Amino acid sequence: MRVSVSDLNLPTNAQGARLLGQMMKAEALQATRAKTYDAYVTDATPTSTGRIRVLVDGTATTARLTSTAKAVQTGDTVKVVKHGGIYEVVGSKSYREPPDVSGSMGSKPPSASTVYGSDLPGVGRPTPFSPSQDLAVISSRIQSIRTRQRDDADRLHEIHQRINAIQSAINTNASRLNQTRDYAESAGNLVEPVVGALRDEGIVR
Repeated sequence: MRVSVSDLNLPTNAQGARLLGQMMKAEALQATRAKTYDAYVTDATPTSTGRIRVLVDGTATTARLTSTAKAVQTGDTVKVVKHGGIYEVVGSKSYREPPDVSGSMGSKPPSASTVYGSDLPGVGRPTPFSPSQDLAVISSRIQSIRTRQRDDADRLHEIHQRINAIQSAINTNASRLNQTRDYAESAGNLVEPVVGALRDEGIVR
């Protein structure tokens, strides 16, 4: 006796797809109905697999941290859901006051000082003369030397003033460099507690 596929009363492809969809919806609905438990965190240090130690209904076990529940500390009360025999932390029920961060970095250090001015003037050298030259030439040369000496005196005075300005700028910049160092140190002192708070919340390592 020959039996056709129709005689076996098997579902058609459309019926099979519909049954499969109904089964998947049922499984999804079951997952959404997973029971939520309150758990007490006994050790919030994550293991290599990302699990922490908790108490669920008085039973010590482990729970896996989800990506939305990283800021968990020892002593917290958390919400856990059981999936396939594994508890997962899905939220925290504990509230902690945020740490106080206070202080001031102070005034910003001023900019470095600059010495302005043209190139420093040079000091001239007198032109030598020979005693054999006539008196008029020698007298003219002596007068020229005196004039140059006066000019050189003015130049030396200008050089002296410029050196004083440079020394003052060096001292000022050294002081401002120290202020910059103190400003950076104050910034570091203010950032350290912030980093500590972020680390406690599991935001940074």
